[in-house]
Amino acid sequence: KIFPALNANGSWTGSALAKRLDGTTFPEELSLTLLPNGGLVCICRDASEKVAASEALRASQALWQIAVESIRDGIWDADLTTGAVHLSHGWKELLGLSDEELTTTWAELITRMHPDDVKDAPDSDDPHYVLKTSHYDAEHRMRAQDGTYRWLLVRGKAIFDETGHPIRMLGTAADISDRRKVYEQLLANLAREKELSELRSQFVSMASHELRTPLAALSLTLEFLASYNSQITPDALEKGLTSANDSARRLSAIVDDLLLLDRANQGRLKCSAVPVCVADQLTLLTSDTYFTDAQRIRFRVSCTPPDMEARLDPQLLRYMLLNLLSNACKYSPENTPVILRATQRGDAVDFQVEDRGIGICETDQSRIYSLFFRGSNVGTRPGTGLGLMVVKRCVEAQHGSITFRSSPGQGTCFTITLPM
Repeated sequence: KIFPALNANGSWTGSALAKRLDGTTFPEELSLTLLPNGGLVCICRDASEKVAASEALRASQALWQIAVESIRDGIWDADLTTGAVHLSHGWKELLGLSDEELTTTWAELITRMHPDDVKDAPDSDDPHYVLKTSHYDAEHRMRAQDGTYRWLLVRGKAIFDETGHPIRMLGTAADISDRRKVYEQLLANLAREKELSELRSQFVSMASHELRTPLAALSLTLEFLASYNSQITPDALEKGLTSANDSARRLSAIVDDLLLLDRANQGRLKCSAVPVCVADQLTLLTSDTYFTDAQRIRFRVSCTPPDMEARLDPQLLRYMLLNLLSNACKYSPENTPVILRATQRGDAVDFQVEDRGIGICETDQSRIYSLFFRGSNVGTRPGTGLGLMVVKRCVEAQHGSITFRSSPGQGTCFTITLPM
């Protein structure tokens, strides 16, 4: 095998197993060269250290391969001079990549990142900002083959050339989606606890004022009537009883709102729709004992068509319109009308409550359905900040919608649309 190649090429190099005089063997490298006069030059080198190093390297590579394949993390190796990236087989489990996709480019890898996370990704000209930090450690969402995004903890370390320029970067990527879910749930729970704490504080504040005021008025009125029963004139008695009735009605309304919201929060607010005559429902509502005679006189009620019938929940309808009419009376001058109209529109009915009152400030309009929220321009007018949330929950229970238009000082018009 050797001499034919030697004669043909004039030289040959290879390896062989050499034997020492003591009978032991060792690997050697051979180099043979033919001279012009037919002589032969043979150079022999002991290759023991080289072979040992090669075997150690193979063993190390085998161990590395076992380590890489035994963990779920993905290994990545980026050539910063060419932009080429080689990914380990662990990326198949991380993102579901195919064998062909395990060799990619830095730019292509970046396109798999969630749009909101791209701004935090390493720059293509300076991956992981190695010149500033010498390492990269961040959490990113990356798109898997099924289109979903998974949270990865990506870490890397740069290798520099003799001039200090980064030429290569090695790193790992671990799936932390489950950890992120727990983290986000903890954040949500903390936010909820904070919200509940604020709501408790607001409720205590509301209860201490809005509940105590009518209770105090009711108590004082009854004490007065009891103490001066024999001396009270019929007019004074009627006035006292009216005041007590107003206080009791106000307390009852607050309790009703709180109970309804509690049912809604527990998912127990159901719609029980039955066929009703809409005009009759409006008449019953505006003549309800909840309203005073002065308030009832202000109502302007219309129904189009007059004989309209619809499948509605009378109780939820009462809750909604009672709150809107009460607000309209409260936040508009006493000598202005409050309009309540119902209009059929295809297979739906629109209920509108319109007033000419103080209106809702533009800065408050996005928050009017928030619990305990009251407009910045309500002044000293009493209120709990519950009514509009009650209205919204009743509308949702009937699969309807609610909108409004309002201008400060010009009035407000709420429109509730319910399926018939």
